[in-house]
Amino acid sequence: MSRTHLPQDTDTAGQNERPNQATRLLALVAGFPLFHDQLKRTFIAIPHNGHIEHWRIDDDKFAEWLSYQFYTTCQSAASKTAVNDAIATLNGRARYEGDYRETALRTAVLDGSYYLDLYDQHWRSVQISPEGWQLIAQSPVPFYRSEAPQPLPCPHPGGNLDQLWEIINVPNHDRILVTTFLLDCLRPDTNYPVLVLEGEQGSAKSTTQRCLKELIDPSAMPLRVPPKKIQDVFIGASNDHLLSFNNLSHLPADLQDAICCLATGGTYATRALYTNNQEAVSNIQRPVMLNGIGGLITRQDLLERTIYLDLPRIREGQRKTERELTQRFEEHRPYVLGALLDLLVTTLRILPNTPQNDLPRMADYAQLGRAVAMAQGYSPDHFDRAYARNQRMTLEKGLESCPIYPALASLLEIQHLGFNGTYQTLLSRLNQYRDYDIKGWPQSSKALATTLRRQAPALRKVGIDIHFEAQRRQEGYYLSIQRRES
Repeated sequence: MSRTHLPQDTDTAGQNERPNQATRLLALVAGFPLFHDQLKRTFIAIPHNGHIEHWRIDDDKFAEWLSYQFYTTCQSAASKTAVNDAIATLNGRARYEGDYRETALRTAVLDGSYYLDLYDQHWRSVQISPEGWQLIAQSPVPFYRSEAPQPLPCPHPGGNLDQLWEIINVPNHDRILVTTFLLDCLRPDTNYPVLVLEGEQGSAKSTTQRCLKELIDPSAMPLRVPPKKIQDVFIGASNDHLLSFNNLSHLPADLQDAICCLATGGTYATRALYTNNQEAVSNIQRPVMLNGIGGLITRQDLLERTIYLDLPRIREGQRKTERELTQRFEEHRPYVLGALLDLLVTTLRILPNTPQNDLPRMADYAQLGRAVAMAQGYSPDHFDRAYARNQRMTLEKGLESCPIYPALASLLEIQHLGFNGTYQTLLSRLNQYRDYDIKGWPQSSKALATTLRRQAPALRKVGIDIHFEAQRRQEGYYLSIQRRES
């Protein structure tokens, strides 16, 4: 790492006193560019072995490096107070004197090109555009690096995605959805669907998820433990580009809302310090993968942004050891990554001319999927059919988790003309068809109203229309429910 050498002290009369340690620390990085980013974080650009590295000024790693530079230059240790004073000064200069530059983690976009940080020791990146992809020495977008991500292999041409499908357990009809998800992960300027892997034990959920993660954003934590708090989700998002949570058995409503916010873009705020009332604000958008046994997603807004993979159980005699799969994946990974980049180049070239009619929810993902289908030699309908099938399965899974749906369906089987009345009356009717082993049954008319409003879009898609009256009558609020003829 390059250093700035301090001028030697002299005994000449009239010279100023020897500068204090903080001043000498600042002299070591004099001339190094300082800047701040879109999240008000401060950075310093450090030249090293012919390339530039972007370091957070308030990171412990930078404080350690600065202390080491002082020791090797001055042959003495800098005090903790001096280091803190120097860092505080650099923070202020970066925020108030430094340039504004948007930073990125793992992926970036600029002037029609996408950039993928390989995270290698040379800070190289891959530039991807409709004209092709190439390895470049320095990205024009400043990437920053946390401790979690790991290097990607240098992509090689000549591979194909069949090398991936031979290793991971994804059914044929869902492969275009997974391919589109992987390409979407390389685009930081779009909303992301949430990829959920489900299946019984022995369906290789964790192995499949780990390979998908390490193909795009390898990390020291490829499979994170289930988050306990909303803060855990956003802390993970500040360190990894592709969040990957493993072995979930339950996902509370507040965490589902947080994941939905993260995938589609939103702001999270928390107290900066317990000693004051200032907020630390994060505005981060990240792709997310989850795996579990079943019934993870219950919130309707997240369900509509979810791709479900129902992984089949691997038959006896076809199972391979984890060691064998890992070895094959590492051998093929540079070529599979190259094949993905080749496909993205062709897809970006086709994308502007892709049909935009009747786009579903998650329109950016769907339009990309149509372009992927065309790039692979299919019609756009090839993606549309796969996505529609997956959305129907997602809808069914969501309704399975709705405690009142079986009772409501039974009620409408008996009352062919539907229902019209108050929430309290409807709750009394539904109680006649209730399964008392089911969890989450609404205990009041208010709870029933909340459940119905949340599930109304999904119920509408299966032919059950609900009309909520806005004006309260003497008996209470009314609603009407009709089963639409298919």
